[in-house]
Amino acid sequence: MHYAHQRHWWMTIPAFLLGLWIGFTLGLRLITRMLWRRDDQLFMHQIAQFNKRWTNRAIMPVAGHRSSPYALIEHTGRRSGQLYATPVITIPVAGGFLIPLVYGETTDWYRNLQAAGSGALQWHGNRYQIGTPERVDGAPALSAFPLFWRWQLGRYGITRFIKVTPMELSSIDRRQRQSR
Repeated sequence: MHYAHQRHWWMTIPAFLLGLWIGFTLGLRLITRMLWRRDDQLFMHQIAQFNKRWTNRAIMPVAGHRSSPYALIEHTGRRSGQLYATPVITIPVAGGFLIPLVYGETTDWYRNLQAAGSGALQWHGNRYQIGTPERVDGAPALSAFPLFWRWQLGRYGITRFIKVTPMELSSIDRRQRQSR
């Protein structure tokens, strides 16, 4: 005597695994957003370390190139004096570039730029020597970003931004005049 629920028990395994995967994924995203918005320093540090090891390495080959949405910041280590490069999100604004401080003001590249007082930014195939970064108010800075980046940055509660000014503004000013 066979019952219907005994005959096809194995068919429930894929549905169970799919439900488990969806639940895990949604739960992880919810926890990530909650901890990120809460500004949990340990969590932020762990995410930053993961991105430094894995995500940044994947983005480095395209960062700074003509069609890439990422720029490459070159900075000198405060203690080591070694040259480093870090991919960042950036947009051009009047007189320079706007960069979100995704992990706050304790990121190495930001502290290195502050300590050295200069660095370099590769963006859309051009290299710019930049000076000391200056803090920018959150709401106006966020509104300068395209819709996709505004949504992503706002979703994680990113409200800290810096503006870096190139030592030579001619190529940025020319590009902005052409786009008007």
